[in-house]
Amino acid sequence: MGLFDDLQGNYPWLADLGISPAWLQSTAAQANSAAEVLAEIRGTPGYQRRFGGLKRNDGSLRMSEAQYIQTENSYRQNLRQFGYDVDKDFKTPDTLVDWFKSEVAPDEQRTRLEVLDGVKKSSQATRDIYYVYTGKELTIEELYGAKTNEVAAKRLYRQYRDSVAVPPDYQTWLTRATQVALGKVTESGADAIDPEYARSLMDQIHHGGTPGGSTRLSLIEMLSSFEFATIGAAAVNAGLGLPTKERLATIRAAGVDKAKMIDAYSQFGQNQKSFTAAVQRARGRTFDQKDFEDSQFLGDAEDTEALNSGLQYMEAAGKGQGSFRFDESQTGRFVQRGLTNR
Repeated sequence: MGLFDDLQGNYPWLADLGISPAWLQSTAAQANSAAEVLAEIRGTPGYQRRFGGLKRNDGSLRMSEAQYIQTENSYRQNLRQFGYDVDKDFKTPDTLVDWFKSEVAPDEQRTRLEVLDGVKKSSQATRDIYYVYTGKELTIEELYGAKTNEVAAKRLYRQYRDSVAVPPDYQTWLTRATQVALGKVTESGADAIDPEYARSLMDQIHHGGTPGGSTRLSLIEMLSSFEFATIGAAAVNAGLGLPTKERLATIRAAGVDKAKMIDAYSQFGQNQKSFTAAVQRARGRTFDQKDFEDSQFLGDAEDTEALNSGLQYMEAAGKGQGSFRFDESQTGRFVQRGLTNR
């Protein structure tokens, strides 16, 4: 085998550089060694694009090309593990170059991603408080910096301390708190709430239900109570009973988000009589709002089986009557399939 064949066999990444076989063969024919050919290849634009983070500023290599590709694979595996859309956002070599230039090993990258993931999942209350008291949006990046850098942490604390040295007046504080509360409602997919009504409700919540009252709730308690009020309103609007705050807390602890709760309450409220009657006929037992919550939100096996039997009863009855039919989704939640005359 000649030098050209050796190069192609030993460096399979050459195919990714967009170098024409004719150029490579010509270069190999004039070179005395593979090292000379590699030096030429490493100066091509295609190589620079493919291995943009391989060279240091002084021209030395951080690793071999094969190791570079292995490290790319490790980076992508870590990113995928933490929920990033690798095929969309980290598909091309240039999207990973900064990790190489910062000389971050895959293990260190994984540690950083773990910290960032923790900040994303647990920092909302901190960001809410920071905004309400300072009027400034605190970003995930700033919190991550404070989590990983002591100097950044002290700087952020000083900024907060200086901002609250003269706290905002109550009306400003209430307006900001209402903005945060409405943002949470919007994110959940719930129906829009009039800002003035929301502000009045937040004022009442803060004062224990009586505007100007002596009882004071903390900001976090206010936001939690406002959320409780919006979910409870969805149940009431659907003709159901108002779930207790403790009951909602249990459901939320099971991992059910607010949008799903509001949607499920609305669906059950619209079809409660049909479901109750179907379960009664299929299983000879009652099926009330608590049973529905247990089956749809908490995964109770007995109540889920009872609802399944009721849905199957409705399915069988609907085939001959052209009425609504229902299926269960893969997660066990019921979904309406539509009219059928079969």
